[in-house]
Amino acid sequence: MFYYRNEEFDKAAPLFKELYRKNPNQSNYNFYFYCLIRMGDYEEAERFVKEQIRTKKNERYEVDLGYVYLLSDRTSRAEKQFETLINDLNPDRTSIINLASAFISRQQYEYAAKTYLRGRSLMRGTYSFQQ
Repeated sequence: MFYYRNEEFDKAAPLFKELYRKNPNQSNYNFYFYCLIRMGDYEEAERFVKEQIRTKKNERYEVDLGYVYLLSDRTSRAEKQFETLINDLNPDRTSIINLASAFISRQQYEYAAKTYLRGRSLMRGTYSFQQ
C-alpha cells in the first residue's frame, strides 16, 4: 500500500498482481486494475479484464473493458461495448442495478441512466421500481 498511496503505480502493480493471483477478490482486482490504468498500460489492463470476463461472469468486468477502450482512444469500440451490455440486459432487478452501478463506478452516468431506462421497460408489467 505504501507504493500505491505514494502513486508509485509501477512499483505497486506487480505487488497487486501477485496479491490478486493468490487471493482473487474484488478489492485486489480494483487495486491492480487502477494501477494499470494510472500507468497507462491499457494493453495489460485489457488483457487482465478479458481474462476476468472469460473466468467470471460479472457486469463490472464488461464495463471495465469498455472503460479501457475509452481511455485508450477507442471510443467507438467502447460505445459498442456499452450499448451491447444495455441491449443484452436481463429483465431482473439485480442485473439492472449491477450494470448501472458498474457504469456509475466508471463515471459513465449516461450509460447508467440508459441502463435504468432499459431495465424499466424490460420490467414493465412485472413490478414497479417505485416501492
